[in-house]
Amino acid sequence: MDAMDWKSLLLPPGGLFLFAGALFLGARVLGVGARWPAAISIAIAYLTCTPIVGDTALSWHQTAPPLSADSLRPDPNGPGAVVILSAGLRSWTDGPAQPRLDSLSTTRLLYGAELAERTGLPVLVTGGPWGDDNRPIAREMAAFLRHWSNAEVRWVEAQARNTWENGRYSARLLEQAGIERVFLVTHAWHMPRAAHAFRAHGLDIVPAPTGFIAPPGPSFHSLLPQPSGLQTSYWALHELLGRIYYRWARDADGG
Repeated sequence: MDAMDWKSLLLPPGGLFLFAGALFLGARVLGVGARWPAAISIAIAYLTCTPIVGDTALSWHQTAPPLSADSLRPDPNGPGAVVILSAGLRSWTDGPAQPRLDSLSTTRLLYGAELAERTGLPVLVTGGPWGDDNRPIAREMAAFLRHWSNAEVRWVEAQARNTWENGRYSARLLEQAGIERVFLVTHAWHMPRAAHAFRAHGLDIVPAPTGFIAPPGPSFHSLLPQPSGLQTSYWALHELLGRIYYRWARDADGG
């Protein structure tokens, strides 16, 4: 099993089934009836699928504010590049010449391109093999930017398989160019983990978050189970576990 398989198994919805199974097994060992395990499992599964839980939990990771106008002013000691992190690829395409970038990658690219055009800085795109065909996401990203924007794509980092490696391999390329400070573009809820990974590899970053999610207020709609609620719950738990892992495991062994 690879990392993607483990994520599918342990995070929602797969993790919900494992949790329910563990509850029923524990109840059987302890000689407790199945009523309480069933009720707890159903309640947790229901809440995990609601936007008010998923969106709110995901918004807690959004600790970096949007870029200020002052950050974009010319500064000889300011960032020397714009680094755009990948997310993933779609399993389908609109045609042989069309990019397979998913919506998360596209959101980051559009914001990163705007930032690069406003500052005149070169771009580094980072994202390694994806899917069964091991297609490098960074190459799709570079093609997208060259077609849809005037941003200069100077570096294409196509080895990284995760956020930690995004930081590692990007730092190596930028070190060769003598660049130590960069704008880092990714989703606001992904920024804490991404910033940690890049700083751990010696880069001074200016967070450039995009794709902010606003937690919904209490309403009948936000309390209903929805695919979007399950998705944001998945991302929220993924970021929480990733930040814990980077903090304790990665830092402990030096990456």
